[in-house]
Amino acid sequence: MMEKTMAQLQKAARGLGWGDAGELVRHAAWASGGIFVAVFLAGGGLFCGLALLPLAAAYAVPTYFWARRQGLIEEELPQALYRAASNTLMPIEALVEELSEGDSPLAREFGKAHMQVANGVPVDEALEAMIDSNDSRLLKRAVGLVLQGYRTGANMGDALRETAEEISGVAEVVREQAATTAIEKYTLLLAGGVIVPLILGALVSMVGSLDFVGLADMGLGPANPGEMLASALLGSQFYIVEYAVLASLFVAYQENSTEKAIVYIAVLVPLSMALFMLARAVMFV
Repeated sequence: MMEKTMAQLQKAARGLGWGDAGELVRHAAWASGGIFVAVFLAGGGLFCGLALLPLAAAYAVPTYFWARRQGLIEEELPQALYRAASNTLMPIEALVEELSEGDSPLAREFGKAHMQVANGVPVDEALEAMIDSNDSRLLKRAVGLVLQGYRTGANMGDALRETAEEISGVAEVVREQAATTAIEKYTLLLAGGVIVPLILGALVSMVGSLDFVGLADMGLGPANPGEMLASALLGSQFYIVEYAVLASLFVAYQENSTEKAIVYIAVLVPLSMALFMLARAVMFV
């Protein structure tokens, strides 16, 4: 799993032009180590989980921008396919050059292929490299049709138009599904990272502010309030961590990207614990 995650991160970093992903992770690891040492020496042992944030960011930020870029490429595919379908008699090298016009992500990808062809690389190899350097199945299918027409000499105009229409339909379905699940996903993340920790922190603080001595004198309070408060604090912390982990796993599974669970856990657990301790410290003081 770790090798797969690093491979995806490497592709994303290089595709975005951010350099080597290993260097990015090393910088994040140094930052995490520094935060851990600083928090530990400051006596904030419960906040040592904050040290995971730089590593989580080193994965989440490139992955987010890479996925966004792939989405933009797929949005442009139908128009590119319609243009290709209208120019089936055009040499494929000229078609690649035409599709490279503009400053969109897809045009820049065709621009890279065009530069390779200009430098002597066979056009089919340049387009295959374009497919391999991205993570889009729709791009692979669309460029595969263009290559099929080039290699067989068949007129792929109708197939290209049908694929363009199909991709447009798929994109619409994906947008509807994303809108449907977004509320559920963000509700889980907000509850796990903010709402539940703040409520539990306020409750623990409120219970701690009660006059247990007076209640004990009246026979209404616990005999050992200190032990009860310690148990309540430990139970609350355990519940917060458990909720954050389960919410992270569920959201990652919902996104069909289980490796993202590590990122969500690395962000939600320290954030929820920090908010819990903050609410416990400031409420009912």
